[in-house]
Amino acid sequence: MSGSNIHSVRTTLLLFLKSLPQGCYFNIVSFGSHFEALFPNGSLQYTEGTLKEAVKLHETMKADMGGTEILNPLKSIYSNPPKPEYSRQILLISDGSVFNVSQVTELVARNSYDTR
Repeated sequence: MSGSNIHSVRTTLLLFLKSLPQGCYFNIVSFGSHFEALFPNGSLQYTEGTLKEAVKLHETMKADMGGTEILNPLKSIYSNPPKPEYSRQILLISDGSVFNVSQVTELVARNSYDTR
């Protein structure tokens, strides 16, 4: 991801974070050749504290995780059921260079019954 692309990702992420409704659950999964979640044990409720953690990640985010491999992060997300009483929504922010689009599309379609 080039410098301008990571800048766009960071700007979009911050806008998204500031737009979340109080009390919802969220997580940020950074991905490349590997992936890591801001909250490794699953989504946490949106509070002033979790927002601060997310903004801190936003401020230090770099394009240093290798290729754009989204399949395994999505599999990991889908392996955990949505929180009861909440719908799971995934917002994917990327540079657009996903190489296995058909596999990703199939996985998303198989999980569309409980995820938007």
